[in-house]
Amino acid sequence: MTKEKIEISAEEMRRIARYEDTFRDVFSGAEPEEIEFPEIYHYSLEDLYLAVKALKEKNPAVREFGEDWFYPFAQFAGAFDLINMLSDENACDTEQESFAPPQMDRVYFQNIWWALEYAWESSPDDMRLKDAMDLDPILSEVELYFKNKKRLEQRA
Repeated sequence: MTKEKIEISAEEMRRIARYEDTFRDVFSGAEPEEIEFPEIYHYSLEDLYLAVKALKEKNPAVREFGEDWFYPFAQFAGAFDLINMLSDENACDTEQESFAPPQMDRVYFQNIWWALEYAWESSPDDMRLKDAMDLDPILSEVELYFKNKKRLEQRA
């Protein structure tokens, strides 16, 4: 007998992407093969920025951060459109394109994602995340980028 699939809504996906909830919170003990994502959530730099803010505030243990939130994204990368955000397949053909906001969003996203991955892989499980990495420079840099991006968009 097969278990009934658990559908994860777009709102639940948004909450996971922003670290308002973890995969563990939403899955309620279900196995990955029992989870169904009826739509693709396009994980954005803004989502990741808000996740970093929530990570700073909640300050989980590295194990909790990694196993309950970060690692499951590898299993469900397609549902969160992470393949697009973390891939270099959409690299720009010209230098001018490489500074366009959508491309720069991806670059910032990748740098933050890889910094989080490094902190998870290189830190003891019981260490608190804020002791494994300083999230303030990441937040400051993205805030400055958003401010400059907004100015550029207003000029266009």
